[in-house]
Amino acid sequence: MPFHALPELYAESKIIASYLSDRLDRKIRFVLMPDYASITKLLLREQLDIAWLTPLPYAKFRARIDYEILCAPSRRGRHSHRGVIVAKRNSPFKTLQDLKGCTFAYVDRYSTSGFVFPNLLFQENGIDPLSFFGAVHFSHTHSSSLLGVIEGRYDAASVYDQAYLTSLPKEDRRKLKALAFTKEIPADPIVVRKSLDAGLKAKLKELFLDMERLGPKTLQSLTNSDGIDKFFTTTESAYDIPQLRSRGDLGK
Repeated sequence: MPFHALPELYAESKIIASYLSDRLDRKIRFVLMPDYASITKLLLREQLDIAWLTPLPYAKFRARIDYEILCAPSRRGRHSHRGVIVAKRNSPFKTLQDLKGCTFAYVDRYSTSGFVFPNLLFQENGIDPLSFFGAVHFSHTHSSSLLGVIEGRYDAASVYDQAYLTSLPKEDRRKLKALAFTKEIPADPIVVRKSLDAGLKAKLKELFLDMERLGPKTLQSLTNSDGIDKFFTTTESAYDIPQLRSRGDLGK
């Protein structure tokens, strides 16, 4: 899913594809989707062998798609993340209520930390985004939202906390401040088609979970590029989130 800027995603994809290709002795083809809904449509049609998702589509469609969880990434020792509402550091905004009438940026309607959980946070604070903000935009990536705030195109934006805390150069990070954080969100799951050869599925899982031993340089590259320090086994119950199951149908 396009949760990062494309150059970052291409670099990360190349690292993983090269590692898997070398260890499996077969060609691995990565496809970066144009938006969050497109990857779900391919899952519903079983046109992907492996997919790296955000929590929303898996939580909503796991009963309808023939995929199972392979693993999930740990970033800087954390097995979850949060959404964060950010604004420019020199802006007058101190609380969510201060954003009334402002220009606000979401990432994508099906982004868990860039749309769904921030809206739950707004609801808890008595805010209806449709009438509260002066204008609402969808930037399509967390990086675009952050840059939009820095450049003054948006007064504030919702992004995932790792993007805010670690993906920007320090000089840009200093230009931003956090107004509020959402509740914890489970790590983005990597899922595999259930009908894939059992031996291949087992090998794929081994390659991800044992990356520190089998591909230490690969893991170090992922740590440097995206803060990933390992992949871990997660459970179906982690994605049993009523607020996500109730979201609209991505397949339409």
